[in-house]
Amino acid sequence: MKKFTKLAALSALAAFAANIALADSPFEPRSAVVAFSDVDTSSAHGVAVLYQRLKIAAEYVCSVPSPDRSQLVLMQRYASCVKQSLGNAVADAHLPVLAAYAASRGIGSSPTLTIAQVK
Repeated sequence: MKKFTKLAALSALAAFAANIALADSPFEPRSAVVAFSDVDTSSAHGVAVLYQRLKIAAEYVCSVPSPDRSQLVLMQRYASCVKQSLGNAVADAHLPVLAAYAASRGIGSSPTLTIAQVK
């Protein structure tokens, strides 16, 4: 059975990161498929290899063609996009050992905030 996961950047976040205003054409989020059937995810080395592949794919998905690196806002949006895309891909892989590895590097699901209505 082939193992793979897909990264998809949020269209709004990617649109901001790319700093594109295209009124005529619809924006479609970029995605990448990461195969890992050749990776032994039961070993620490295999998990590290898979994480690196996912990180590279997230960087690709969130990349901006010829960005002006002097614009701090674009760099912050890019970093946020990479972190969110990588976190989503790790969650989609459904591998607890990968989730633990990612969490040790500051990547993981955001805490949930629950608001209760007081009557």
